[in-house]
Amino acid sequence: MVIRKLKDMINSLSGKDSLENVKKDIDEIETINIELGHSVAKLNSENKNLRKKQEHLKSIYKDQFDSIRKTRVQSKEHCNSLIAQIKAKSVENLDLNAQLQEKIFAITALKNELRKLKGKNVVDTVVSKPNAPIAPRMFKLDIEPISHRLKNNRDAHKTQKAYYEEVGISHQTSVARTPQQNGVVERRNCTLVEAAQTMLIFSKALLFLWAEAVTATCYTQNRSLNQKRYNKTPYELLYDKKPDLSYLYVFGALCYPTNDVEDLGKLKPKVDIVIFVSYAPVKKAFRIYNKRTRMIIESIGTGYVKSGQKQSKTEKPRYENKKS
Repeated sequence: MVIRKLKDMINSLSGKDSLENVKKDIDEIETINIELGHSVAKLNSENKNLRKKQEHLKSIYKDQFDSIRKTRVQSKEHCNSLIAQIKAKSVENLDLNAQLQEKIFAITALKNELRKLKGKNVVDTVVSKPNAPIAPRMFKLDIEPISHRLKNNRDAHKTQKAYYEEVGISHQTSVARTPQQNGVVERRNCTLVEAAQTMLIFSKALLFLWAEAVTATCYTQNRSLNQKRYNKTPYELLYDKKPDLSYLYVFGALCYPTNDVEDLGKLKPKVDIVIFVSYAPVKKAFRIYNKRTRMIIESIGTGYVKSGQKQSKTEKPRYENKKS
């Protein structure tokens, strides 16, 4: 707009020669120049204000970003601490469950022993009333029901001693309360305990399965070469033939028996995840621990997944489950 006015004034000057008109035009030009100076100053001041606002916004955004980053770091640390606490609590829960299982087995064993000593009816009557006080007669041991057993034991001991003397066997016993005299027995017991401990740690099994681990250790030790004198296993010395080792499995090996005991629906899983723990004492079967039902059952079949191996897709093991 200003440039257009200047052009019009220049065009008008080309056709006029009067001095007054020239002065008038110069005054107008100076006025326009002053207005332009004011406009430039105003624009400069506005530019400065905008820069100040921009710097202020930058500082605000920077503070907010720093606070967000700090809050994020704190939240991450808090989450990590919560996760660590949850893991610790889960480990404590597992330990408590294992201790509870051990106590349950111990209580069951005590109940069975009391049933043998005091009678099944007496023990069941006391157990059925958990809040009732225990009668003093429960602490008294009645010897009469087992007196004939003690007598039979004495007679059997005399018969055994006479048999030893007849065949020329020198039967010697160690002194009471002197375990240091039982060297062979103590070493064998130490071997069983250490092997069972190693098996439990390696398989990450629960602690209440220690009895099954000891049984499996004893079963394999009897079929292992542990004496260099005869160069034979204890099984060979007893039965005069080599043992069959094709059915031995690693303690804690996974297997998947078919659940044919419960009434399952169409969409429920048909198999359970169990682990091998021992061998049946009087049957040709395996003892396995079911993690879902928390029961030890006896099973016969093939298709165990040994440690470090994967089960083939074509292999379909079959099992016949029986509760122990």
